Amino acid sequence: MAKETFYFSHDFEPTSDPKMAALVGEHGAIGYGIYWRVVEILHAAQNNTLEQAEYVYIGLAKQMLTPVEQVKAIINFCVEVCDLFYISDGKICCSRVFKNIEKRKQISEQKSQAGKISAEKRKARQKRTDSEQISTGV
Repeated sequence: MAKETFYFSHDFEPTSDPKMAALVGEHGAIGYGIYWRVVEILHAAQNNTLEQAEYVYIGLAKQMLTPVEQVKAIINFCVEVCDLFYISDGKICCSRVFKNIEKRKQISEQKSQAGKISAEKRKARQKRTDSEQISTGV
């Protein structure tokens, strides 16, 4: 089965946010890039969390072509200084991601409900059409 892919909104001019400005000020474009890469991974990850483990840092460093220590420093800065990520039970988490996932679930539920209502209306119209054809003998 193919893996689902989803869109998540990316803030317009996120560096206007003081937290992001601090991240970019301290770690430059690589900090910005690693932040967004982690956000992307969190959106796709099971339970929308990432293990706070060496292999995660190594994998990110390989993907982003940067030293492992720099990845660790940036993630720690995002946790300890900027409150962009937080650690819970040894996992890297992001409130922004959880909000996006919840919003996606709500939209999906709304679309599902709208589809069910539409299907019921179509069935009702079809029943009326069928009964009209029977009563007119057509």
